[in-house]
Amino acid sequence: MDRGEVARRWTAVTTAAALVVVAGAPAPAWAQAVGGQSTKGHLTVGDTSSAVTSAAPAQRRPGGLVAANRVGRPSISIPQVTVPPRIDGRLDDDAAWQTAARVTEFVQQWPVEGAPASERTEVYLAYDQTHLYIGLYAHYANARLIRANRMSRDRTVRDDTVILYFDPFRDEQRAYVFAVNGYGIQADGVLTEAATSSGGTCTTPGALGGGGIGVDLSWDALFQSAGQMVGDGWTAELAIPFTSLRFPRQAQDDGQSWGFQILREIRSKNERVVWAPLSRNVPRFLSQMGILDGLKDLPVSDTYTAGMFLGRPSVEIRPTVTPPQIDGRLDDDAAWDGAARVTEFVQQSPAEGAPASERTEVYLAYDDDHLYVGLYAHYSDPGLIRANRMDRDRTDRDDTVTFYLDPFVDQQRAYVFSVNGYGIQADGILTGGGASIASGAT
Repeated sequence: MDRGEVARRWTAVTTAAALVVVAGAPAPAWAQAVGGQSTKGHLTVGDTSSAVTSAAPAQRRPGGLVAANRVGRPSISIPQVTVPPRIDGRLDDDAAWQTAARVTEFVQQWPVEGAPASERTEVYLAYDQTHLYIGLYAHYANARLIRANRMSRDRTVRDDTVILYFDPFRDEQRAYVFAVNGYGIQADGVLTEAATSSGGTCTTPGALGGGGIGVDLSWDALFQSAGQMVGDGWTAELAIPFTSLRFPRQAQDDGQSWGFQILREIRSKNERVVWAPLSRNVPRFLSQMGILDGLKDLPVSDTYTAGMFLGRPSVEIRPTVTPPQIDGRLDDDAAWDGAARVTEFVQQSPAEGAPASERTEVYLAYDDDHLYVGLYAHYSDPGLIRANRMDRDRTDRDDTVTFYLDPFVDQQRAYVFSVNGYGIQADGILTGGGASIASGAT
């Protein structure tokens, strides 16, 4: 960016009273928690024609490594592996599953609460410093009862599935949800406690797993999965990057401890089985989850991304040694010379996807204390500008530039900052289920 050119444009636009605003905002404190760089996931489907006599690992750990925690909930400690499994839907070709923790004890949630599951289920759990690995073996006494279809992601509502719930903070407020069917087709989302009612009964149409817990399916994580049909059921494998999850930065001396639940749907029997027993007399689903522990040395980074949408635009911003002076001018600070610059905008309305009718320039930089944003809103006719001097958070009738920051890219909430042509501020928090700014950030 040529400073002389910017100065000439600034002078001309200043005379016409156009909108040029610089906003400086401290980095949000909660952006200090854990996330990380995510890698592109993929889905692989195994050969459905193969009939495997024994699809489970050749050697199995005795028991299930299940013990009661201090409130009577089941818990399981999982081992760290040095050689990760290959995600191909097979459980009999990877040494990792031979030493993995194994869960085999399941009870019905319905139709008969607390009764033994009518079909056997095996779940294998392991991890390394980058991924959490899950192996699934859904047995059937009569394999013709299996319901599994090849369909789009998040559309397994009528299929038999195994669903995994993770509450890394154990605050019983929300959980990450991952599910697969017999072909390894993925479904994922975020469960919030407000979406559940008595006994975890579904309150949201089209919830994950169908007739199950109400889950926001708009959240999409990047993880790998694969599945295959075998002689007495189906097997599947998942590899979930830790960078697709948010979890506490500070672990306990003996490792992290997460809320955890496993749920299997058997559609032909109208049966749902769980690892941690669920009571219809307890209104909260998340408070009845079991415990997953043993997680140590998980990745910690100063750059956090999670559950990223594929194909979305990105911009890389650079640090600045000399911060800009926050005076509303773009032509008097060297920080903007090296700043990242965004100029490509499209309409949301009235013509979705059409080029913007007016030019907009956004400059981005940061230092150890602040994120710096420079805004230049051009107008072909400055008489169209709407800008008033008013109280904070009262710019709803003005022309504004608004930017949203989702530090975890978990698509659940974002910090919102907005200014008009006089630099009047509006700010708040946007939540995953909301469409407007909740004002009041300070």
